Amino acid sequence: MSTQLQRVDQRLLLSRSAWRKYRSPEVLDSPADETTPPAWSIALSREAYALGSEIGAALAKRLGWPVYDKEILELISKDANLQAELSESVDERDRSVVEEIFSSLMGPYEMSSAGYAVHLKRVLAALSAIGGCVIVGRGAAAYLPAGRTLRVRIVGDRADCVARYAAEHGVSKLLAEQRIDELNADRKRFVANHFHQDVTNLHQFDLALNSSRFTCDQCAELIEVALGFKQADVKLVKKPQAKPALSGKS
Repeated sequence: MSTQLQRVDQRLLLSRSAWRKYRSPEVLDSPADETTPPAWSIALSREAYALGSEIGAALAKRLGWPVYDKEILELISKDANLQAELSESVDERDRSVVEEIFSSLMGPYEMSSAGYAVHLKRVLAALSAIGGCVIVGRGAAAYLPAGRTLRVRIVGDRADCVARYAAEHGVSKLLAEQRIDELNADRKRFVANHFHQDVTNLHQFDLALNSSRFTCDQCAELIEVALGFKQADVKLVKKPQAKPALSGKS
């Protein structure tokens, strides 16, 4: 087995442990009502070779959360058994959340399709319902709800991204530039086709970071701070107490 496949298997094992932890008696028995804020997730959208995966891994390590990148998401979305296990991990009280997220961008044609994108959307919705995870790519930042997701865009100076690709693949700068442009175009097309968003429109994100200006660890720290601000900004809505009956002479 290749080193890359071993890493994917290891991350998948950690992911499944996280699902099972969510289904543990301690979590299921914990009280939850209208005053309990939703569990948050972080969705990273990234330019090609802008270190999005590396930043996602550093962020997950800081938070103690599992990270789901392209390989893991595709593996879950294409494996019925993994999908079933993930769905089973979603608590009954959150199943309506999954359906609400899943149906938010699904038209009649897409609902009837058995394609990869449909399964991907269900996987993303389930992960969002569970919360406490970092999701890298696959349109998650364009799809998951703003009320429980910190949506971050990672970009990098073109020269840096091209240099990384050229060094990793041993190709010329010209070929690396062409390949970077193709990868970014493919990602933009994927999100536009399946999530109806333009990934280059920064207004849809909570935070945008240039990885050429900060290290991966610094980017992770900034995202963690932003998450804290977003969580603190959530107002707990409490049911108004019934007014006491007025007493007095009629």
